[in-house]
Amino acid sequence: MPPSRSSTRQANDRRAGSGSESASHSTSAGGRERRAARRVHLRAPLIVRWPGEQESSKIRILDLSRSGFRFECHKIYSIHDHGHADSIKPEGTHIGSDFVIVWAREVKPGTFQYGARFVKSESLRRSA
Repeated sequence: MPPSRSSTRQANDRRAGSGSESASHSTSAGGRERRAARRVHLRAPLIVRWPGEQESSKIRILDLSRSGFRFECHKIYSIHDHGHADSIKPEGTHIGSDFVIVWAREVKPGTFQYGARFVKSESLRRSA
């Protein structure tokens, strides 16, 4: 007998780092904002390279701040996974930044949202 939909979702949530690590990611229990910088809602594609993967993957940014960003995709990643985001500004300037996933949750079956914090390149190289 196949697993129930709820047990499948619970297993996916665990793989995506859901549960207590992802609950209430933006505010404290008192409802106060916990972000280090103001966020801007931004719906845009972004190319990401993950250590150990040959091909880059495309994700969708949902919002962005000086300290990090929230994105959505269909792949399962774990808390503490590192990546490198690449983008090109409208005037043609290439920009890139290393990041680490700090929270994750499944928003609907097969679709996941993640919170990522920007990190210095040296810390990514040390942890790889």
